Amino acid sequence: MAIQDEVAPTFVHKPKLRQEDDGNKLVFECQLVANPRPEVAWFREETKLIDDLRTLTKVTETGPNKYNISLELDDVIETDAGLYKVKAKNKQGAVSASINLNFTPADEPYDEQIDGIAPTYEKKPSIRQEDEGRKLLFECRILADPAPTVSWYHDGALVKDKGRFKIKLVKEKNSYYSALEIDYVTVEDAGNYKVTAKNELGESNATISLNFGSDEPPPPEGAKPMFTEKPVISQSSDLTKIIFECQLVADPSPTIKWYHNGKAIKDGGKFKYVLTSDKYNHSVVLEITKIAAKDGGEYKVIAKNKHGEGYATISLNFEGDGKPKIPLGKAPRFPQKPTIRQVGDNLILECVLEANPFPEITWYHGTRQISEGERHKCMKSNIAKDTYGLSLEIRDPTTEDAGNYRCNAVNELGESNANIALNFQGGEKREGPVFIEKPQVIPKDGGKRVILHCRVMSIPPPKTLWYHETKLVKETNRVTSQIVKETNDEFTIILEIRDPSSEDGGSYNCNIKNENGEINADFNLNVQELEKKKSEKKEERETETEAKKIKEKKEKKIKERKEEQVVEKELKTEEERMDSVELGSPEEKGLLDESGKIKMRPSEMVESKQKRKSSVDQRKQSIPEKPEPIDQPSTPLRPIPDDEEAPPSILDYQENNTAIEGQTGYLIFKVKGNPAPEFRFYKGVSEIFEGGRYKVVTDGDTNTVYFCIVKVKLTDEGRYKVVAYNKHGEDTVDMSLFVSGKP
Repeated sequence: MAIQDEVAPTFVHKPKLRQEDDGNKLVFECQLVANPRPEVAWFREETKLIDDLRTLTKVTETGPNKYNISLELDDVIETDAGLYKVKAKNKQGAVSASINLNFTPADEPYDEQIDGIAPTYEKKPSIRQEDEGRKLLFECRILADPAPTVSWYHDGALVKDKGRFKIKLVKEKNSYYSALEIDYVTVEDAGNYKVTAKNELGESNATISLNFGSDEPPPPEGAKPMFTEKPVISQSSDLTKIIFECQLVADPSPTIKWYHNGKAIKDGGKFKYVLTSDKYNHSVVLEITKIAAKDGGEYKVIAKNKHGEGYATISLNFEGDGKPKIPLGKAPRFPQKPTIRQVGDNLILECVLEANPFPEITWYHGTRQISEGERHKCMKSNIAKDTYGLSLEIRDPTTEDAGNYRCNAVNELGESNANIALNFQGGEKREGPVFIEKPQVIPKDGGKRVILHCRVMSIPPPKTLWYHETKLVKETNRVTSQIVKETNDEFTIILEIRDPSSEDGGSYNCNIKNENGEINADFNLNVQELEKKKSEKKEERETETEAKKIKEKKEKKIKERKEEQVVEKELKTEEERMDSVELGSPEEKGLLDESGKIKMRPSEMVESKQKRKSSVDQRKQSIPEKPEPIDQPSTPLRPIPDDEEAPPSILDYQENNTAIEGQTGYLIFKVKGNPAPEFRFYKGVSEIFEGGRYKVVTDGDTNTVYFCIVKVKLTDEGRYKVVAYNKHGEDTVDMSLFVSGKP
């Protein structure tokens, strides 16, 4: 199963109300994006609506991660009035929006909706550090109108704006920047955070986790101590010792000091310090023997090196019978560094876990959750009491599998993470996106479509955000974007606008980035110039068409006169032959009707037979070769037939085509249609646009089209589709290109 970005539900179109059946049925509709599929519920006031004879709710998937949400009310009555709310949620967050239904005195329904936007997350929460890690900021960007109220939660508890915690909400153009700032970060701040944004139109939630485990080495200058797990308390198997243990990272190795109720503890006697180090990862232990009630209270450990210090705390309590209170179970912890090993063509990421009860395990690649499937398998084994081996198997790994992996373990006593970095030695260099073809604006279909596109090289694959002026572009049924993978490291970035209007004009920006860097592509869409070119092109075509019609009429008259002369000669020959051979009268031969007039000319009989040939007969599987068409100038295709308009037809093409790597490859076919057809080309499901290595050459004399691929690569091999179209319809054929290696 492929790894996909998980997205909290976000409204693309807020709820709207429409009538059906002369007002007897009302339909509430909205559209949203989400991954995984959201759970949806409708409410009237505070009452949840359930499907019955009058009420029907629907969730229809209209595209990848896109859903149409609707509520239908049949046989509408006055008591149906009120505030309706739709709520959608998945494990990444939740969103809701409202719409009012009122009735006029004439009992005619109408919807009165608060103008604006229900809160949605333009940018999901992310974490960044300041002041050399002393300060952490959780940041997100919210689209909302009117302004939202924003609340932050840590492990379900509301975070208040005071002390070490500061909450910001700043308006920036059409959105709001919200941040939770934590000063003097400690291991106690680890856990799950949630941000909630609300206004009159609805609310939306998003979550993010903070953990301190890291497999990244500290900077060359070193790093101050930072605890990566909360201290845990346990008892030795012979019940003679209490053991406090915690994990931290530091470079160089720190000095350790323990305190009991604020008083320093000396290493020796009933207290024993233990510090175990593995490079910059350290395990800190305090063992206490001969436990007594006076040993209860708060314990604090301080780790210090030349770069600074860090601390963690834990409490030891006693039962009523004077025995130490030890938690029944263990919070998850990873006592060892994760490892990677190779088995055949597969890679296995492994780690050791201690926990009781056994926790819920989730693996992540970067920020994306990994689901088991054909390429990923999660496994568990028992090592000892409360100790387990966890592994993630990656089958047939590629460079795209490189990056940071995280194993998250959660039970009712706590949470812990193991981090591991997967790199491919000797593999391809990882780099930020770079342009390999400048950004272009390409009108298609006579201006009915506009394509904004550019080509980049990027390792790993890029992600994109499109902006129109300063506003984020959202996909609709008119505006779509896609990233087409050409090779392992080459990508075509596309924004397609159908039926562009004056509102679509202006500047566009595409932010293209991966984890190693980012670039921006700028476009300017001049809709007025586009309309002007469309008009000029239309006038040019009309002029050419008129000139062709005049020329073709003359040629037609000459042709008809020649045919009449041929027919007269044929008839004369036929009459002479029939006079010499007694095979019946001309009427019996079907050439004359009862009045003695010619029913059909012989040439027309041939033409009639040709017209009855099927399209399959007309598509011959071979065409004459033409040397290097790419070097010839294009000439406009002729409309065929010339005396009437007709849909396109691809008459002559070669199903299987071959090319040699590094040379020019061709897909060649002939067409007819009036008006002369235009074309779209696809490899697989991805549309190919002219430019770069792709060129289309047309020969108006023979109405032949050459689709040329310059410097063919082995990756160009595959199945191609050609679509010829005009205003009367379209015709499609599939062709294959086979590429052989260089001789």
